[in-house]
Amino acid sequence: MRHLVNFAVTVLLCTLTFSAVGQNLAHVNRGKILQNMPKVQQAKENLRTYSKEMEGQVQSLMKEYRTKLEDFQNNSESMTATQRKDKQRELKNLEERIQKFRQDAQKQVSEKRSELLKPIMEQVNSTIQEIAREKGYTYVFDASQGSILYAEEGKDITSLVKQRLDM
Repeated sequence: MRHLVNFAVTVLLCTLTFSAVGQNLAHVNRGKILQNMPKVQQAKENLRTYSKEMEGQVQSLMKEYRTKLEDFQNNSESMTATQRKDKQRELKNLEERIQKFRQDAQKQVSEKRSELLKPIMEQVNSTIQEIAREKGYTYVFDASQGSILYAEEGKDITSLVKQRLDM
């Protein structure tokens, strides 16, 4: 059984090795490209602004909550039992609104990030595909994702992509 497994692994490795012979491989570092793109920097700034707006709304709700809580604590002794229950219910509802708003805000920020970065990623990927076709590459690996362990220096097309993107 052990010999059969060793044989199967050897055949698999040989098949992979021989199938890679003659392939025109290249790599690109999308991380470097994205890091230096002005469009990405602008998208990050827009996202920061959007996040700050959402945080401002949360802070406004928190301020309202603190004010109502302080009012309740200062005046609860002079309230009737019904008034106290109403104020407690109001505070609980406000807490729930704040929690829901925070969750919705996180989701909206995530959606905004996708909305801002999607066209940029599409442009970079399209440019990589154009260059790969022009240069006759069979595969182009993204070195920034750790998907390769070795890359021949002469096959790095990062500079070509940057040039095509006017960077």
